[in-house]
Amino acid sequence: MAIPSGDLELKSTKGLALGLDPLRPFTGSHVSLPELPLLLPFETPLILYKYVDWMSKLWKVSTIGPTLPSMYLDKRIENNKDYSINIYEPKTSACMSWLNDKPIGLVIYVAFGSVANPVPEQMEELAWGLKRINCYFLWVMSDSMKTKLPNKFIEEKSDQGLILSWCPQLEVLAHESIGCFVSHCGFNYGLEAMSFEVLMVAMPHWVD
Repeated sequence: MAIPSGDLELKSTKGLALGLDPLRPFTGSHVSLPELPLLLPFETPLILYKYVDWMSKLWKVSTIGPTLPSMYLDKRIENNKDYSINIYEPKTSACMSWLNDKPIGLVIYVAFGSVANPVPEQMEELAWGLKRINCYFLWVMSDSMKTKLPNKFIEEKSDQGLILSWCPQLEVLAHESIGCFVSHCGFNYGLEAMSFEVLMVAMPHWVD
């Protein structure tokens, strides 16, 4: 059993032309802070500069990051191993126990975050692809996403795969059994994968 070397046939898809139509501004995705200058839609690329400029008028600030917990980088802060926040409760014990029994570099980790929502056709193709390449896989998905899986897939995956609602992602990516990360390529996910030098398969969604 081994991670495929790139000789898989991919389903042909139609090309998508980008940049032909003006982008519509996002709505309902901002917060209001006292004295913070509002940004117009065309100013979005300058958002970091605008925020830092505003903050510098109130406090002495330095831009840093993005960063990972210290124990995965310089190890200067003892026991700093996570972000101290989880959207859902991670199934840490079940996840790490399962990974500890797997060979080095032979587990595919699949996660699309808490916002990306693949359509049923994507879920079905990915599910059967994972099963047929005969590799171990750890797949994080919500209960609503499970309804998009092929019939009997969960029962048929046997010991080949583990499906969880949430997991301690930093611990997972740092684990020696992980050989590949299938992801929507959100900014944090990409940063973490590169930090741990884990190969990635990109499936962008929404604004990724």
